[in-house]
Amino acid sequence: MRNRHKFAAPTSGPRSSLPDLPRCAFSPSGITTGIDCAVQRPDIPLRNAFFSDLRRLSSSERERAVSLDVGANSGDFSNYIARIGNQVAPGRRLHLVMFDPQPRMARRLTKLVRQLSNLGAVNATFLPVAAWTRDGNASFFSSRRSVESSLSMSQAGQDSATQVVRTIDLAAYLHADFFAGAAVRLLKIVSAAIAHRISPPGRVPVTARTRHTAALLHPRHRCTRGTAASRC
Repeated sequence: MRNRHKFAAPTSGPRSSLPDLPRCAFSPSGITTGIDCAVQRPDIPLRNAFFSDLRRLSSSERERAVSLDVGANSGDFSNYIARIGNQVAPGRRLHLVMFDPQPRMARRLTKLVRQLSNLGAVNATFLPVAAWTRDGNASFFSSRRSVESSLSMSQAGQDSATQVVRTIDLAAYLHADFFAGAAVRLLKIVSAAIAHRISPPGRVPVTARTRHTAALLHPRHRCTRGTAASRC
């Protein structure tokens, strides 16, 4: 990941007047030089907007940011958010919550929680559940050839293994005091299609409760506005 920028340190005041971070800061080395990073990775400016807001928080215990990683998989996205956030906004309270129901990922994500919770004011949590429209259980499909998985067999692949996993009502979770009370909120969700299904008619869209939303398309459903979950 390349970063050629130098950033002013956050102030100790209640709110700082720091400018936004460059929209393409912290871009992966694979991004083509001279082309707007959003063309290849539209999620990068979204992440940097989140970091900009994080830097403006005070170090008071009453102000905190929350990042929800829906479909955490191997945890790469949350690892990135925690480490860059701690670098550009040291001392700012950042709580990361990773959702992933795959038993094969549980040990890795549990270990990652311990590692990230040692980063300054970062607090990490892992919930072994699938984000859905209700609390309960559902069939979950995991690819036998890769780490990709989904509540949809068409996304995971016809060769996927099926298992029953716990689900959580994500819309209700976003209305809880834990999330709604945060000064800055980031939601990363693996599939825009899933984001639509967990916000059925008559309910407030899950994205309405967030300050920043990154919908990262499943690798089997890539488009110019998304990026593979495995590259998050």
